[in-house]
Amino acid sequence: MPGSCSSIYFDGAGDALRIANHADFSFGDEDFTIDFRVYIRDTPDNWDMIISKATLSSGWGFFYHQGFWKFYMGHYLNGATGGFSIPLDGWHHVAVVRESGDPNY
Repeated sequence: MPGSCSSIYFDGAGDALRIANHADFSFGDEDFTIDFRVYIRDTPDNWDMIISKATLSSGWGFFYHQGFWKFYMGHYLNGATGGFSIPLDGWHHVAVVRESGDPNY
C-alpha cells in the first residue's frame, strides 16, 4: 500500500513469509528493481535465502554462499551474478536493478 510501512521479525528458526504466486514476480526480459531493508544478526548458513521466487532450476532470488550474498536469475548456481557482503548487526538497504541487460546491485 502506498504510504504504509511494516516489518517482519524472523528469529532464524525456520521462518518464512510466503505469498501467492503472481505474474508480477515473473520478470522475463523486462527491466525491474527489487529492493528491501535487512538486519542480519548472525552469519547465515550457505544457501540461506533472503527473498526468492524460484525452484532449484528457475526463477530468481538472493542467497548466501561462501561469505557473500548473491543474486541469481535462472538456475541458482549457473545464473548467480557477482556477490556482495552485508555487515552484521545493522540495517542495510539491498537493491538489484536490471535495466537493458544484466542485474546490478
